[in-house]
Amino acid sequence: RNDYVAHLGDNLTYTIQYANRTGVALEEVVIKANFLGDMFDTTSIHGNADIDTVTNTLTWNASNVPSLKSIDPGSIGEVSFNVNLKDKFLIQRLSDKNFKVKVNVTVDTKTVPPELTAGKISGSASLETKLAGLTTIDSEAYYRDSAAVILNTGEMPPKVNKPTTFTVHWIIKNYSTDIKNVEVRTYLKSGVRFTGVEKSNIDSVPLYNDRNQEVVWQIPKIIATKGVIGAPIEATFQIEATPNATEVGQYKNLIGDTKLNASDEFTGLEIVDADPAIDTSLPDDKTLDPNSGRVVE
Repeated sequence: RNDYVAHLGDNLTYTIQYANRTGVALEEVVIKANFLGDMFDTTSIHGNADIDTVTNTLTWNASNVPSLKSIDPGSIGEVSFNVNLKDKFLIQRLSDKNFKVKVNVTVDTKTVPPELTAGKISGSASLETKLAGLTTIDSEAYYRDSAAVILNTGEMPPKVNKPTTFTVHWIIKNYSTDIKNVEVRTYLKSGVRFTGVEKSNIDSVPLYNDRNQEVVWQIPKIIATKGVIGAPIEATFQIEATPNATEVGQYKNLIGDTKLNASDEFTGLEIVDADPAIDTSLPDDKTLDPNSGRVVE
């Protein structure tokens, strides 16, 4: 399909259909398929063709498809193969973006109908497939956060009815395509409030809607390779959590799942990613023992 958009790690099946529309039998037909694009995993090719991994070419002839020895007038047939796409984008320069893969197909025979003067009959076709982009969101929370230059206060372990502040970091990496209309969202959990302290390394910052306890970060556009080459886009905001008596001995929930949505400018598809909810176990804060996040009286 010409409109199909592939993704990293996909297994692609290519079917090559042929038909003899002449008035004579075509003898010793040869079909070749040539791969173009670094995202093909040529070690994964599966099919009944002869495989040349130097030229990235598959060849079908009478030795592996007996019906190609002679194709009668009006006859049709097909050959097919499978190949995987690589599971990582090959990004080394800022210009490494908008990845595509392409297969060129040729078919020829030495049989020539009497009315033609050519040395042989041949045909060709090609199929180009775009790869969807990839954008990741990483959500992290800290009690001790010297890198953010934001001072958190309060008790650790968290105490019932006593407020403790934490910083939340949202880190975005964008790989192979420019994206637009980016939105990152999460909800604050019960007993958690937004302190109003926020910052980012771009023009926009996360904003808080206190009516539904939602934090939203809107970004008009992020260029390809941002965070893969060079620093990622990052925002930080501070929250304050006050445990209640029912949470003694448990980790207090801080924020829900963080979700990212964006539009891929290369393929037109929606890009989505998510990172799990965070509680006071604070797995990214290596200065703390995880058990120090359990609520105490």
